[in-house]
Formats: sequence, structure tokens, C-alpha cells
Amino acid sequence: SLTACPPFESDAGPRPPQTRLNPHPVRAYRVPLTLQEAPGPFRLVEGIVDYTARYRDNPVRTCGYMAGGVGAFIPLSSSESFELKKVAEDTYEGIVHADGMLDEDYDGEGVCHWEMIEVRARLKANDNQTDTRFAPFMQTTPDMMERSETRYYWKGRYPRAGMVDFVEFGDTDKSEIREELRGQLFTMTLNLRRIES
Repeated sequence: SLTACPPFESDAGPRPPQTRLNPHPVRAYRVPLTLQEAPGPFRLVEGIVDYTARYRDNPVRTCGYMAGGVGAFIPLSSSESFELKKVAEDTYEGIVHADGMLDEDYDGEGVCHWEMIEVRARLKANDNQTDTRFAPFMQTTPDMMERSETRYYWKGRYPRAGMVDFVEFGDTDKSEIREELRGQLFTMTLNLRRIES
């Protein structure tokens, strides 16, 4: 029977633990977002940084918890917003921290070490449910220093694609886009630049 099964190795309790932001982060990265040939203005521009956690003394084990009543293991994660300020006509810039979350022992099994795994943005012509949400993103690694990634978007989905809450992630490979659309593209480039302390 299911009741005879051993508990999940990374079980951290029936409810999500209370996670906290690091009050003194030091590993700062500048995040410029550059648009080229955008079809119009974006009145909503936001940044999000995603984190996940692993046990410091055993990095192959993911920190998490068993969802109450479901029996599913939920990895510990956190998504934190950051401001992307407009610094030029087609450029926005923000700051993120690789050590933005506070490492803690949530279940008595060891300290959970947080890692930044993704930086992303969301842009909309207007802040509503009908306009397309353009969502460039870039995955990160613990040993990263600097990165850059460009995504291509079809102008025909600006400001809206005819569907409510439509999300457009874009393509990193222009050749993956239908040939007849390649002359109607604009780009968003996310950069990651280490700020030396």
C-alpha cells in the first residue's frame, strides 16, 4: 500500500517553508534589456529573477516539501520582481543578486543554498489582459559571469495577438521563424553583467 512507502528523501514538511530575502546580498549583476526595431511603446516593463535551492552539503538533493494531501514533492523556489528602469529610448536596466535569497535550514536536514537560475522580463504595450505579454528570458548558472541572449519576435503580435493573456517567448534562432515573417521581426536582448565590488 501507499502508506508503506518510505518518505521522499527531500521531504521538508507538509507546507512551504517561510523563505526570506538576503538582507545583505553582495553578488550583484546589472541587467540591461535592449529593444531593436520595436513596433511601438511598452507601457508595462517588469523584471523577474527566479531562484531554486539545494542542500549545501549534498548539492544533488533539491530542497523542497511534500504537498499536503497530494503526495507530490514540490521543489523549493522563489520568483522575485526587480525594477527595469528606462535609461535610453530602447534600453532598460535593472539590478539582480545571485545571492538574493537567504540560505537557511528549513527542516533540520541541512542548510538550503539558493541559486539564481533565470532572469526574465515581461513587456506589454498596455497593462491589461488583452495585450500580448512579450517575455524574454535567460537561464543562469552558479558559475556565470557575463551572458547575453537575443530573442526574435514577430511584429504582428504587437500590441495583441487576438487571445487573452497571450504570452510570446520569442525565438533565439531566426531560422526557426517562418521565412515569410522574417522581414517583420524585432528583437529583445537580455544581458547579464557582473558588478565588481
